[in-house]
Amino acid sequence: MWMLSLCLVWIYGMRSSLGQVGSPWHTGAENDYYYEQLHPDDDLPVITTDEQQFAINLGELLVIPCPVHNLGDFTLVWRRGNQILWVLQDRGEGPFIQAVSRDPRINRNGTSLIINGVLPDDESIYTCEISTSPPRSVSHTLKVKVPPTVYPANNRTTMMIKMGGTAYLRCVVTGNPMPKVTWTKEGLAQPLGEGVNLTLTNARAEDNGIYTCTADNGAGDPVHASINLQVMHPPEVMADKIEVYSGVSYDATLACFVNATPRPQVKWYRENGSPVDPLRLKVAYDTRNKKHSLQFDRVQKGDFGYYTCNASNFMGNSSALVRLTGRPKPVRFSSPKLGDKDTRYTLVWEVESYSPVLAYNIAYRNGPPHISTFRNHKCDVTCSVVCAHNGQYFAYKVRCLLFQKAFLQVNSRSLHYKYCIRVSVFKNMIMETTTERKKKTAANNISIKLFEIMP
Repeated sequence: MWMLSLCLVWIYGMRSSLGQVGSPWHTGAENDYYYEQLHPDDDLPVITTDEQQFAINLGELLVIPCPVHNLGDFTLVWRRGNQILWVLQDRGEGPFIQAVSRDPRINRNGTSLIINGVLPDDESIYTCEISTSPPRSVSHTLKVKVPPTVYPANNRTTMMIKMGGTAYLRCVVTGNPMPKVTWTKEGLAQPLGEGVNLTLTNARAEDNGIYTCTADNGAGDPVHASINLQVMHPPEVMADKIEVYSGVSYDATLACFVNATPRPQVKWYRENGSPVDPLRLKVAYDTRNKKHSLQFDRVQKGDFGYYTCNASNFMGNSSALVRLTGRPKPVRFSSPKLGDKDTRYTLVWEVESYSPVLAYNIAYRNGPPHISTFRNHKCDVTCSVVCAHNGQYFAYKVRCLLFQKAFLQVNSRSLHYKYCIRVSVFKNMIMETTTERKKKTAANNISIKLFEIMP
């Protein structure tokens, strides 16, 4: 009996191995209930976003998306580079979440990653991965935009070099993306160059000033850092006015501009080399425009003369000469350049004086100094004088009728006649004017050209 049972089992196995219909191992798809896979493609989770690149300003909130369709009982993992941030697995009683990162800024919204307050170290590649076989994932790239910072190299805000040397200016910058750096100089509109380095060769006094490097990368406002370059050079001295007019008992100020590095020592001297009296005269300095002045509260007669403004430092010295005078100011002619009469011309001038003008003298000559000399005007001259006092000095306006027929002796063979007129203010200033007479066909009109010449 047992032999019969053994034969039946053998026959059943042979039929199964030959693929008989009804066998549990039958390969026919219509009856093979073992043919269905455990997880067909239609039932696997799908990430419904593409890879993205984010450029986020420092400190902003960032949401990195990873929407998933049909996560099921698969596990979802967020990584920053190779670092796991947190794990999510859906269970029947609720999702299982395991936060691996202890950074309180990192959180989630569903299956998306949240970074609250982005920092520079957050810049990386973020990957959302599902534990299918093979794994399904999406990666996002984060670039953190960091505002620029800039400061002088070695925090050296002041640099001193000797004239003729080379200055190496450098700024240190940070930021993301790397900032663009430009150099400017105070007082100049055009940029001097780009990059963190600026080199000035054969430095001169004009190179003194404030140099500023500006860094800008579009993340926030541009930032600046300045370096004060001081080129050491001998003093350069220039008088404010080479002649200062005043009068006895009036005030007066002599001034000179001094440009030097390092700051020089400035002293005032009389023409005989003796220093000025510091108890009676006030010495002042205006740092804004580097102006040194010598102030007279009440000019005395012995104060008139020449003064020297002398400046010196260890690079050298220089000086400028200034004259304090009680003479009237230069004569200013206001006559028209072209006369409108045949035989006469009215000469008009103005002059200012700290003391009353006693008289004027008019002289003329017929050519340049090497040909002729001045001759006094021999004809009677009709003059009108208007004098006013403005509280400081006398202002005169004088009108004189010149060139009567007796005065003009015209040489008919010449077409041009030049007369140089000199007006002397007794006993003071001498000014000159040139008058040119042109002979015309119909009338002998007089053409006047006036030229003021400093004495």
